[in-house]
Amino acid sequence: MKLLSAFCLLSFCLITSACSSADEVKRGPHSQARHQGFTAMMPNYTKMVQMTNGNDGYQKAEFAKLVAQFEAEAQQPFTHFEQDEPGMDGKAKAEIWQNSEAFAQQQAAFFASIAALKTAAAHSNQDEIRSAIKQVDKQCMSCHSTYRD
Repeated sequence: MKLLSAFCLLSFCLITSACSSADEVKRGPHSQARHQGFTAMMPNYTKMVQMTNGNDGYQKAEFAKLVAQFEAEAQQPFTHFEQDEPGMDGKAKAEIWQNSEAFAQQQAAFFASIAALKTAAAHSNQDEIRSAIKQVDKQCMSCHSTYRD
């Protein structure tokens, strides 16, 4: 349990630091919209992690609501994956646009991990839910390591 909590906390820190803005990061309108969309997802994600690691008391109905909200929020940033003018793409690597098919596969894997989390939430099995959250984390980290500076 402590290992899962530490893993989720580390993942959260990595994700939020990856979504945080720094003064030297230049963002055009698409990059800024992506950044805001990913940042907006984090409060519900954080609540889900807290509920599953025992810090916030798991409640089936509340957890299912959080997953549904997270699933809807996760769609938003991906509507802004258009390239801004040179030097204004935030932390996005050029590989996103150079190999859009591979990026689309990463995106599909992320959405599939959220669907698996939604299924696990419906089953209300804590081990299944924890495993599904790990998969969401894994998909986030995989995409960030490939497509973000």
